Amino acid sequence: MANSEIQLIKIDNAEIVKRYMGQQQGEFVIRSTFGGADQNLVLSGSEDAKVYIWHKENGTLIETLEGHHSPGCVNVIAWNPTDPCMFASGGDDHKVRM
Repeated sequence: MANSEIQLIKIDNAEIVKRYMGQQQGEFVIRSTFGGADQNLVLSGSEDAKVYIWHKENGTLIETLEGHHSPGCVNVIAWNPTDPCMFASGGDDHKVRM
C-alpha cells in the first residue's frame, strides 16, 4: 500500500488497474468504496479528516470535502443504497456526516 494513493486492483492477479492520488493514509487502514450513478465514483476517507471523490475511470479528483474535525481520520464511507447521490462518512470526531 502506498501512502497518499488508493489502488484499484484486479482481484485474480493483483494487477494495478488505476491509481487515485491525494488522500492521506499512512498509519491506519481506510477502506474506500464505489458509488454514485452507475458506480462511477470512488470515495475514500483520509487521515486529514477529509473525504475524497474521484472519477473511477479516469482517476480525476473531483472533490475534496471537509466536515470532520481535525486532527482525526475519516474511517468509513457508506452509500445510501436507494439514493446514489447520498453517502455518509464517519470519523474520529465521533460524528456521522451525510
